[in-house]
Amino acid sequence: MNSKIKLFLAAMLVTFTCKAQTLVNVMDQSFTVHSAGNVFVNTNSSSRNVIEVQLPAKATGYIYRVASSKRGSGQGSSLSELLKGSGTSQLRMEASLAQYVVSQTDGQAVDIFAFDNTDDANSFLRKQDNNWQCCWRNLRVINICFATAKCLNPVLYFGFRNNNPATPINVHLEVVALVDNN
Repeated sequence: MNSKIKLFLAAMLVTFTCKAQTLVNVMDQSFTVHSAGNVFVNTNSSSRNVIEVQLPAKATGYIYRVASSKRGSGQGSSLSELLKGSGTSQLRMEASLAQYVVSQTDGQAVDIFAFDNTDDANSFLRKQDNNWQCCWRNLRVINICFATAKCLNPVLYFGFRNNNPATPINVHLEVVALVDNN
């Protein structure tokens, strides 16, 4: 086979592979996870939060980025913008995407959990710690960016827990879904 034809077929394969999936921004939200000590002072606060995320139909995975801090930090470019600039062909599931981690932080850690059903998410929120199961967890996270195909229900719940007794933590969550176009 002619080398030009081989190059053309290789280019077509790469183009087809890249266009077979689309990145869809599904969450970009900031919130506060209060400290355990603040819960006793303010009965309307909690040291746990649950954020519901709706994944699009045909989602094959998702990339989440979490940045946590005491004061809040500038996010810079959105995760969606950064990922669209690099294309879907570079993404691997079950892998850290360290190049997209938010670098500004003041060192406040939060625990992150993912739930695939409302019952487990609510049990986590009500602190029924022996009565829930999660799809995955990351403990003591300051900043993270990770791609995964775990917990791919149409509705996903991110749980956040602050173990710090005195300091509330500001959290910024971004989720971008990888959607099959076929």
